[in-house]
Amino acid sequence: MFGFIESEKANHDVRRMCQLLKVSSSGFYAWRQRPLCPRKQEDARLRELIIAIQQRSAATTGRPGSGTSSDTTTTSAARASGSGA
Repeated sequence: MFGFIESEKANHDVRRMCQLLKVSSSGFYAWRQRPLCPRKQEDARLRELIIAIQQRSAATTGRPGSGTSSDTTTTSAARASGSGA
């Protein structure tokens, strides 16, 4: 719930969203101050690692002899990051 509020705070008033979603605005602001849980920290670390590997290998991926690179690594990195591209 708080993630949704965070993503929409540029478009809507935080207090009003909290009211409509029946959560406290103080809870929202406390949530923003908490560190990421270990799983989210690991996900972020892996996302950065995947992107770095993809960037390093972008020139060497593709079908042998085709002379062009493949979009496969970009798609894999996008899936890993959750962007769904």
